[in-house]
Amino acid sequence: MSVHVTADWHEIGSGQFFRKTELYLMEWQGTRDRSGIDLENFALVGASYGGPIAIIRDESKVTRVTVAIPPKPIISIYNATGRLISAINWDSGVLVKMGWSSSEDLICIQEDGNILVYSLFGQLKDTVHCFSGTGSKQKAYEAEIFYTMKGTGVAYLTTKQNFIVINDYKLAKTRTFHRVPGEGLFSAWAVISAKETKILAARDGCLFLIDPGHCSELKPIFSFSGADGINPPNITYISVSLNGEHLALFTDTGLLWLGAGNCETKYAEIPTSINKRPKQIVWCGKEGVLVNWDSIPTLLLVDREGQKLTFPMDSKFYLAPEIDSVRLITNSYHEIVQRVPEDTRLIFGIGSLAPGSWLLEAYKEFHQRTSKADEYIRCITNIEKAVEQCISAAGYEFHPQNQKLLMRAAHFGKLWLTKYNTESYVHMAQMLRIINAVKDYKIGIPLTFTQLEHMRVSVLIDRLLLRRHYALAYAMAENLRLPDPTGRSRVLAHWACYKVGQMHIEDGRLANEIYAKLKSDTGVSYSEIAEKAFELGRKKLALSVSFN
Repeated sequence: MSVHVTADWHEIGSGQFFRKTELYLMEWQGTRDRSGIDLENFALVGASYGGPIAIIRDESKVTRVTVAIPPKPIISIYNATGRLISAINWDSGVLVKMGWSSSEDLICIQEDGNILVYSLFGQLKDTVHCFSGTGSKQKAYEAEIFYTMKGTGVAYLTTKQNFIVINDYKLAKTRTFHRVPGEGLFSAWAVISAKETKILAARDGCLFLIDPGHCSELKPIFSFSGADGINPPNITYISVSLNGEHLALFTDTGLLWLGAGNCETKYAEIPTSINKRPKQIVWCGKEGVLVNWDSIPTLLLVDREGQKLTFPMDSKFYLAPEIDSVRLITNSYHEIVQRVPEDTRLIFGIGSLAPGSWLLEAYKEFHQRTSKADEYIRCITNIEKAVEQCISAAGYEFHPQNQKLLMRAAHFGKLWLTKYNTESYVHMAQMLRIINAVKDYKIGIPLTFTQLEHMRVSVLIDRLLLRRHYALAYAMAENLRLPDPTGRSRVLAHWACYKVGQMHIEDGRLANEIYAKLKSDTGVSYSEIAEKAFELGRKKLALSVSFN
């Protein structure tokens, strides 16, 4: 039986819909009193592609009743279901910014500019010294983490109001951007990381586009001017879409401006009646933005046409942007907000006459063994298009029941075609199995079909190996028949290297266990395993593995 598909749809404008769908009830394991976590007292950052969540207590929200030295903060890392992965006792300098790299390492940026890199399991992997060669004693006032084709970058706004940028933190090669004329603090800034890294910064009602060699002023067109009717309002928040093509500006007069990244095109301008600076403005793919205020229990959604939706919230929440959606994390649940995909809307929309909609109804009647199935089939002008629409819509569904219903309807439609290439059908069936497997509570990676296609299966296997889900990674590589070195052999090699690190297991026993598991796979490199054992000082184990 299918879950009612349109139950979580919300109409915005004429015939366009967004949906807010629950992914998980949050478990928030690892708390001392086992009562969960109140996000009111924490800062939270979520990694992209359904990645892990890192939280740290927000000391500004804690009321102290004694003058004793405050305890050292703890950074807790959870998966998307709220299951604790690791905890880090933060005993370093002042933490300015926390975020995730593209390879799911936790990046912690200190006031002195140093970057501390932690693994998913809380192990310190690297410390990157960034300000050592700048020749000044300036400190990081604010920082942003962004993504480029080369890796993960970091941008600093220093205490001297200079911008220093690193396009790949692993290289620690800093570049000081052009100085913005004038004095005073910037009211908002953001990084544009498209083909080239640039910075948008606002000060005194002006918006500047900055790179290492230039600084130019942009002039977004506001319909509502300042109090004197001439001066533009002061910009207090800047949000850039993940692809760098779209821009959102929020002003101290409560205006939300949406437009192109170069400010030459304005999509919409919306008075929100709230002058307070938002805590988050996040682009929902490229279709619109979500706005989150710290002390206002409301989520505002605005599309590029200026149409608004308001969702009342019962607790504090955080937004994690994705390439096609936004994940919403609260004390109790984890949801996803996205625009309803076109094929989904065409099939399930009220009164739809799309071929896929007719095919779905025909399959339902056929399943009920009624004669209406033949009538509905005759209404379809293009059965091949109907099949493709059902396959496409199945990829956008979160509930397995609805996925099965649409895939069965597509299979039913194939029977009416004399020639049909089943490649798209088989591919979708494989991808849905993967999506459902990693979405399981024990794994906690809620991916959409669009995200999986963008990141590729090989990267997903890497992330499963990073989380030590070896059995699922092996089954995935085997079922997809991935060739080496990206297939089963790589999974087995990772598993063996992990086992080598378990120092409590005796060398001889561990060598036999590794050989028993790997002997049937000729593609595994034993030299890599032996080298890992040698690095850990297990010379006897290294020799045993080498001889195998």
